[in-house]
Amino acid sequence: LLLLLLLLLLLLLLLLLLLLQEKQDQNLLQLIDDIYEACTQQIGPELEAAVENDDDQTLDSLCDQLGAYCEVVDAGFSKMAVKQQTQIWLQASLFKLYELTAIASAAAADEPDARSMELLAALAAEVCPGSSEHLFWAQQYRSIIAADQESYFDGALRQAETMVMNAYKMRYGNISRALYQKMQDQQQQLEAAAEPEYGDGEQQ
Repeated sequence: LLLLLLLLLLLLLLLLLLLLQEKQDQNLLQLIDDIYEACTQQIGPELEAAVENDDDQTLDSLCDQLGAYCEVVDAGFSKMAVKQQTQIWLQASLFKLYELTAIASAAAADEPDARSMELLAALAAEVCPGSSEHLFWAQQYRSIIAADQESYFDGALRQAETMVMNAYKMRYGNISRALYQKMQDQQQQLEAAAEPEYGDGEQQ
């Protein structure tokens, strides 16, 4: 957790330098800062309480609020013509936003959103490759894709498998396909024994 906080701090400093270097509108930086503050100080605690109390009305409201934040951020990227690599770092600085969006959508619809899981895994791979967060979200994405029978035919499952395999390699080094499959079998057994807790992105 401490490592992740330090990475986020370094990330914010890098973002400031990137924005200054590219002479981006400072309103975009302020927008990101405001959204991050809202997520950590307001939406996060409210979402936790709503999930614990099965408060569907609050969950729907929070989903709408988070969705609006995501749309505003995307619109800001388009308006400022932010370069792709800079956009990735900006999105990574808003990891909490996308994490809460995934949790809220899963709680409200009783079904996690594959796109959110894929984005979280990709962002974690960029800023903290091989971390518990990277492996966790890659596995969650793979589990969702595997539940869709069409994914076995359209290549989506193969892509998800590759994401998980890369996360394992970044965490443990170059592992064999057999060892990877053994790890995946163990993971599936754990998932079968208990529902995944999307509110906790860390693994021991």
